[in-house]
Amino acid sequence: MNKKKDHLTSHLESLHSSLNVRTSIFCSATSRMKELKAMILLEGLLWLTLNVYHEARSEPQIGQIAVAHVTLNRANEKRLPIKEVVQEPHQFSWTVKKESYLPDDPKAFLMCMRSAYLALQTSDFTQGATHFHLASVEPGWTAEYTFLDQYGSHKFYKQKHTGNGEADIAGATRKNS
Repeated sequence: MNKKKDHLTSHLESLHSSLNVRTSIFCSATSRMKELKAMILLEGLLWLTLNVYHEARSEPQIGQIAVAHVTLNRANEKRLPIKEVVQEPHQFSWTVKKESYLPDDPKAFLMCMRSAYLALQTSDFTQGATHFHLASVEPGWTAEYTFLDQYGSHKFYKQKHTGNGEADIAGATRKNS
C-alpha cells in the first residue's frame, strides 16, 4: 500500500511541477503581452501628444483637445495606429516642414500631453471632425467637407456625405490638416 501511495505522491508532485512550469511560461507570455500593449499605448500617446504640440501648442486647452480628437477620429476611421495616422504624407503640416520632431518647449509639451490624455478620457465633442485648419486661411479642400465648429484659432470639418449616407471620399487624398 505504501508503494502505491509513494507512486501516487510522486506522480502528483510530477504533475504539480509540470503545471508550475506551464503556468510560469503562460504568466511570462502574458506579462510580455501586457508590456507590449503598454508600449503600444505609450507610443500612441507620444504621437498624439507630438501632433497636438506641433499643431496646437499655443491654443487654449479646448483647441488642443479638439486637435487630439481629430487625430483619434482619423485613427479610428482608418483603423490605423496613431503614429501611422500622424505620419501619413501631407496630412499634418509639421510632419512635412519639421527637421526634428523633438519639442523645444518642455512645459508646452507637458500641457499638450495633458490635453492628449484628456481627449482619450472624454467623449468627442467635435462631432466626428477629421480635419482642421487655421481660421486665418481658407484651403481649397474645405469645399468638400462640412464645417462643424471652431475651437481656438482652428476650424474643424468632416467629410460631406452623399445622398446614400456614405462619405464622399473625393477629397480624402488631397493635402489636409
